[in-house]
Amino acid sequence: IKRVLQISSKKNSIILDFFGGSGTTGHAVLELNKEDGGNRKFILCTNNENNICTQVCYPRIKKVMNGYTDSKKKKIKGTSGNLRYFKTDFVDAKDNQGNIKKLAEASTEILCLKEDCFDLKEKKKDFRAFGNPSGKIMCIIDDYPGLKPCIAFVNKIKSKIPQDEKINVYEFSLGNSMYQADFDKAGLGEDLVNLIPYPDGIRRTFSNIGRSVN
Repeated sequence: IKRVLQISSKKNSIILDFFGGSGTTGHAVLELNKEDGGNRKFILCTNNENNICTQVCYPRIKKVMNGYTDSKKKKIKGTSGNLRYFKTDFVDAKDNQGNIKKLAEASTEILCLKEDCFDLKEKKKDFRAFGNPSGKIMCIIDDYPGLKPCIAFVNKIKSKIPQDEKINVYEFSLGNSMYQADFDKAGLGEDLVNLIPYPDGIRRTFSNIGRSVN
């Protein structure tokens, strides 16, 4: 598998294995990154038949990252890396206020995955900020009380943001941005902050899936 990745991938590729099994693909990605200094990422999917994910795949990848002792008592140094374990679930397709709110609450990990930001930087009432080791920042405003702490947080860290990079701020809204004027008034214009209403895009995706199935 590692040889296949050497031929077919680039150093910043995302590798998807929809039949994750025992985690061989993930292991190969980590070893290849260690050898050539790559930053490849992998996504492994499984139905966890016979507990292969919980008892084999996940523990294996975790050991490869953290280091382990093999069957010959030899200590194997870890490759390092970040590991996230997600479980899928059904979301009620009814498009009502309660389900929309539930969908928004369940979207946090999706947004973190999309933005590659998993490190919780700050958490206040109806506001959370996440980052990653490269310095990227992503914010989520769940409701109006989260607006003020979000603006305060962005003001606090704006000097550390690279000139050509923006902070994506996801705001719970059923339509267009509700808070653009507030950010403009605080001197945090569109050149720094990109306001994105959510979960509207996620709702549209679910609606399109529903129509295609029907």
